[in-house]
Amino acid sequence: MLAALREIDRILRGEATRPTAIGESGVPISPTRVAFMLILMGAIYGFFMGGNAVVARAEPEYRQLLSSTIKVPLLFLLTGAITFPSLYVFNALLGTRLSLESMLKLLFAAGAVTLALLASFGPIVGFFAVSTSSYPFMVLLNILFFSIAGLMGMQFLWHTLRRVVAAVVQAPVPIPPPSPESEHPPRPA
Repeated sequence: MLAALREIDRILRGEATRPTAIGESGVPISPTRVAFMLILMGAIYGFFMGGNAVVARAEPEYRQLLSSTIKVPLLFLLTGAITFPSLYVFNALLGTRLSLESMLKLLFAAGAVTLALLASFGPIVGFFAVSTSSYPFMVLLNILFFSIAGLMGMQFLWHTLRRVVAAVVQAPVPIPPPSPESEHPPRPA
């Protein structure tokens, strides 16, 4: 558990995505540890999100709490599984030369940023769940937090992809010297 927390900390602090840390295998993280933390952080946010159904209703709805705790991590894992093939194909078409494993690590790292931010918003959602009974407000609050976390995750993915590509790109192909004919264009008659 402590090693998994260190992995997330390295990603959030940018240590795992520094140009000197990135090699041929992409972002140096353990996908297993990060996947464990993705599930845990998603469950944390889902717990706070579902807490509104327990504290804001006359009769607490514990099934909603359990459902939200399960569905947030599933949402991210299934979304990653569905979008990964297209992400890999787009990157292959763009000529990034990243391996399947490198792309998977990059996707896990972006998910870690998104869910770490989302989990950090969990106590705020919990506070509002206790202090308001307005369901529309809670929906908007969750939309806001999902949007912020999603945008930050996409920004991380974009910047890290640029770093990975820069680290993996081979030296440019040398341009051959111009031929003697191209140095002196023919004179018009």
